[in-house]
Amino acid sequence: MYNMQSFTKDVMKIPNYKDFKEGVEKLTATEKDLLFYWSLIDSSGWEEVPTYFPEVNKGYELVIQILNKIPKIEELIKKDKNLFLQSFIEAEFLTNFLLSIELENELNKEWVLDIASLHKTIAPDIIFNRSGKPKVGLEIKGLLSATNLMDRVKKEVKPLVKVNSYENFLLLLLFPICPKENPARINQLIEGYYVYEEFIGDGRKNRKVICQCFTDEEKSRGEIYSLNNLAKRIVNNYFRKLE
Repeated sequence: MYNMQSFTKDVMKIPNYKDFKEGVEKLTATEKDLLFYWSLIDSSGWEEVPTYFPEVNKGYELVIQILNKIPKIEELIKKDKNLFLQSFIEAEFLTNFLLSIELENELNKEWVLDIASLHKTIAPDIIFNRSGKPKVGLEIKGLLSATNLMDRVKKEVKPLVKVNSYENFLLLLLFPICPKENPARINQLIEGYYVYEEFIGDGRKNRKVICQCFTDEEKSRGEIYSLNNLAKRIVNNYFRKLE
């Protein structure tokens, strides 16, 4: 079992985004999908893990195995594997970095990723800027359960868009599929969560929600549940409409 102790910014050591991107782009699509799936699963706040949930420790071992293929990341892992897992994965940097890479590859060059904010534990998770235009903020919620989703949106998302007055804001509700669940059925069920669009919108047309589920099972993963598909959906269904 990994020792996931609390941490502060002073002890965190995360990879440089550009170094990480260079290494990740040499991985296969399958490897990137597996990294993204496990990056969405945060067990740090669980008092008791249900037996039907994904086996986090096995998943993290797979994450380490894949990331060890990137020399500069391997160096960080060798120094302190537990701290790396704790500061890079559980602090959601892995999720944010992976999606940022895919979006940069899909977007027009006029959209510029805010790399400085990407290296910080601040909300929103990802920010893109465009000269002379309002910035776009993307907030990611990885969800194994929607039990407390309304509370999370009320406490974490609603104040964010209100205080920062984001005209362009995208909330991503991403659902890792538990073992033996039917991805197609879950994908249909999560369509109901688009109701949160009205909740965060406050009448502003460019505050949107995108939902998608992900699976670690190769036979059912396919293109529809991939990281690249999510990036393409975000670009085609959101960014393109801002241009």
